[in-house]
Amino acid sequence: MIKLTKDLKRALAALANQDAGDYLSMHDKMKVIGYGSNPDEKSFNAPRLVSNRHVKKRIALISDGSGRGTALEYAIDACKRHDAEIDLLLHDNFDVAAISVMENQISESGLYSQRILLGANGIEKIIKYASRLPSLIFMLGMSDDSIVKVLMEEIIPGRDQRFPVPLVLIDERKSSDAGKQSAA
Repeated sequence: MIKLTKDLKRALAALANQDAGDYLSMHDKMKVIGYGSNPDEKSFNAPRLVSNRHVKKRIALISDGSGRGTALEYAIDACKRHDAEIDLLLHDNFDVAAISVMENQISESGLYSQRILLGANGIEKIIKYASRLPSLIFMLGMSDDSIVKVLMEEIIPGRDQRFPVPLVLIDERKSSDAGKQSAA
C-alpha cells in the first residue's frame, strides 16, 4: 500500500509539472523544476525562444482572367473563414483588365492578394509552387480552365505521390431554370 501511495504521488507530481509547462511563464517553469530558486546558484541557460513569425495562410486561384463570379466569391469567403490571403496564379495570355477587376474585388473585401505569373511551363510551376509553400491550404480553379483541366485529368492522376494540396473545382454554369418556381 505504501508503494502504491508513493507511485500515485509521483504520478500526480508529474501531471502537475506537465500542467505547469502548459500554463506557466518560462521563469515560473524554471522555479517549478528547481532552477533559479536560489539566487546564489549558477544561472541556468534557458533555451532561447525563437521568434515565431506568423506565417499567413494562402489560397491559390488559378486563372487566365476568368472566374470573376462564383470562383472569386468562393475564394474570398474561404480566405475570410481561414484568415488567409489569395495568390492569383496567372497563366497564358491572361486578361489584364479582368485581373484588375478581380484584384479590386479582393481588396474591397479587405483581403490581400498577390499576382504570380506562371508564364511558360505553367503546370510545372504550379506543382513547384504547391509543394514549396507549406502555408497553402488549397488551390482553386475553374473546371473549364486549360491548365486546371490538364492538372486534374493528366498530372494529378499520373503522379506517383499525392498532390500536396487539394484542388477545388468551380463550375460557373448558368441554371436554365433561373426564375422558375416550383408549383409545390
